Amino acid sequence: MITDYVTIKAGVEAPDVFSGGAMDWSNPTTVATVWAWIDALTGNEPLDSTKINSLLQWRLKIHHRTDITTKQRVFWKTRVFDIQNIKPGVVLNKWLVLECIEREA
Repeated sequence: MITDYVTIKAGVEAPDVFSGGAMDWSNPTTVATVWAWIDALTGNEPLDSTKINSLLQWRLKIHHRTDITTKQRVFWKTRVFDIQNIKPGVVLNKWLVLECIEREA
């Protein structure tokens, strides 16, 4: 397990003719910079019709906050994670556990 600072950012919702809205990540807004415990969980390579995509799953534990959502992303050094799930830690209102998937660079 690694401990380091991470930055949580939110994209800007942009109008989309087909789906009603899409997230624009070209200039994300910083929600918070926090200390996190970072743990790599698993990796797999689902087959795509054009290439093999590598999916790495990560678990991050941060101090409890009320402004974190699954529409945000975690930025750590050169890595970017999509937040897939948010769970309370073992001690309620002390920790949040973020289950994430690493985006391809």
